[in-house]
Amino acid sequence: RELTDELTSASVDRAIRESEANAIKLLSGSFPPDTRVAKLIVRSKLPIVESIHAIPRRLKIGFGRKMFYRSRPKDLYRAVGFSPAMVDLFTELIPSLASNFLFIDAGMRLPRAIPSDLDRRCPDPDWARFVTATRLSETHKDTTTLIRAFSMLGQRLPNATLQILGDGPDRARLEHEAHACGVANRVQFAGWVDDVVPSLRVADVFVLATKSEGFGRVNVSAAALGLPVIASNVGGCRASVADGLNGVLVKPEDPKSLAEAMLRTVADTERYRAMSQAGPEHAQRFAIATHASTLVDIMSSLPAKP
Repeated sequence: RELTDELTSASVDRAIRESEANAIKLLSGSFPPDTRVAKLIVRSKLPIVESIHAIPRRLKIGFGRKMFYRSRPKDLYRAVGFSPAMVDLFTELIPSLASNFLFIDAGMRLPRAIPSDLDRRCPDPDWARFVTATRLSETHKDTTTLIRAFSMLGQRLPNATLQILGDGPDRARLEHEAHACGVANRVQFAGWVDDVVPSLRVADVFVLATKSEGFGRVNVSAAALGLPVIASNVGGCRASVADGLNGVLVKPEDPKSLAEAMLRTVADTERYRAMSQAGPEHAQRFAIATHASTLVDIMSSLPAKP
C-alpha cells in the first residue's frame, strides 16, 4: 500500500492496519534509510525486508551506525543488495549484522525482444556499431576510456561507429576528447533519451566503461535484446554480465584492454553469435517476477508477527 499521507506515527500505523500487512518491503535509495522512517515502521513488529541501492558516507560515522542498530530487531530484519560487492561492503561496515545481509539478483522490466533481436548475425567488423548508455560524469563513470579505446580501433575498424546515449556535466570535455583522439566524425553524442531500446536494436555491441556501478540495468536490457555486452569489471557489472557467456568483463580504466575486447567481439563470428544467443536467457534471471518471488520467499522465512 502506498503511503500518501504526511509521514507520522499515526499515518504509518493506519497504513499498516488498513492494509492488513504481514511484512514490510522497504525500498531505500541509500543506506541506512531515514532513521525516523525506520523507527516508525519498526514499532509495527512486522518483518522488514529492505532493498538497498547505495551506501552514503554517513554510515561510516558512529552516530549513523548506532541509529541503525537501534532501529531494527535482527530477527525481523533482512537487507538485500544486488551485487556481491555491495553485500561485502555491508558486512564490512556492520559486521554484527552480517547474517542479515543477502545477495539477490535485481529485478527489472525487461524489454520485449522481437525476432530480429533473437536472430542477430555477426556484424561486418569494418562497419561495427557500438553503443553505450551512461551518465556523462567522470567521477564514477568512465566514458573517457571508452572513447580512447574506440580510437585505438581506427586502423582495424576504420568505419566503425560509437553512439553515446546520455548527458551530464562532463559532456563538453568528452566531446573535446573525441576530437583530440581523431574520432569525432564517428562518435555520436545523442544526449538524453527516454528509451534506449530503439538504439540498442540497431547496434551490434553494447559497451559500458565505468569506475563503479551499483548494478548495471542497461547491461541487462542490452543482453535481453541479444547484444553482446562489454563492461568494466567492477561492482554491479560483475552481477549483471556473465563473463564469457553473454559478454566480457575488462580491466577498468584500461583503454587497451577495452579496445581488444571490442575488436575480438566483432571479429570472431562464432564468439559473437554465442554471446548474442546467451543474452536473452541470462537476462531472464532479472525479470520482475523472479525478483518478486525471491523477496516473498525471504519475507516468508522471517518470524510472523506476534
